[in-house]
Parts: sequence; structure tokens; C-alpha cells
Amino acid sequence: MKETCCLVYAVAPASMSWDESNLRLNEYLLDERRGLCIAHDHFADPNGGFAVFHVRTAEERAALDRLGPLEGWSVKIHSLIFGTTAVGFMRQSEFTLQRFRGVSVEELALKEGDDPSYWWKSGDLRSWINSASSTDTRLTGIYDSKLKDSN
Repeated sequence: MKETCCLVYAVAPASMSWDESNLRLNEYLLDERRGLCIAHDHFADPNGGFAVFHVRTAEERAALDRLGPLEGWSVKIHSLIFGTTAVGFMRQSEFTLQRFRGVSVEELALKEGDDPSYWWKSGDLRSWINSASSTDTRLTGIYDSKLKDSN
């Protein structure tokens, strides 16, 4: 198998709460057998989210199909064409901004306002995690056990 990045797009059942869907998506992406998770975010509506994984082996690719905490969800998995490695995915993002919009990440950062939800500006990921997981202590436990070098 040739290494590639895969986009996983997952929508939770309508009956599932936002907190529960966030927890389950995080459980799925934190399983290292699925490869290197290089990007993810959660949806506001519908509940769910996406993740991009750099998969290097057939075993990692097969693990993406073993849904585990996402059983019963609507899940689509797509191999990417240009972002075939973690670095390639990041460079493709930079290329898209520059070539399609004529702006760099650095330029965008300089123009961003101040907002407490912009955790990347202060580097205070620990505070953001605590506020994001305040409604479900299971999230705090997952983050505490997996995140490295956070505040």
C-alpha cells in the first residue's frame, strides 16, 4: 500500500448530544492504530466532525474502517490526492491560501482580532481544554492522557 492522507467525515446520529459526539470523535482519532491524525475539528450542526489521517501501512488504513466509537454514525473515508503525507497536507493548505486567495497564514494571523476562543493566539491550550470539556469530565480525562506538552 502506498502511504496517503485520508479524510474521515463523520456525522453522529441525530439523537446523540453534542458532548457525546465530541467524546466519540476524539476517542476515534486518538487511537494511534489509525495512523497519524494531523487535523481535526468538530461540527456545530449536525453533530460530528472530520479528521485527516496520514496512513502509512495497510494496517493503519484498515483501522480507519473499524469505526469503534463511531459505530452507527454516517462515516465517509476518502484518500486525498495532493496531501499524501502530513507535511504534504500542511503544504497543500498553505498553497491553497497563497494561490487561490493570495494570502499567507502569517498575514492572516496578523489580521486576526482578539477572541478568547482563539486558543492558538495565547498558546493556553490547557485553559481551552478545560472550558471545552467542562460539561463532560470524560473529555478532560482523554485530553489529559493523550496531549503532550500542553499548558
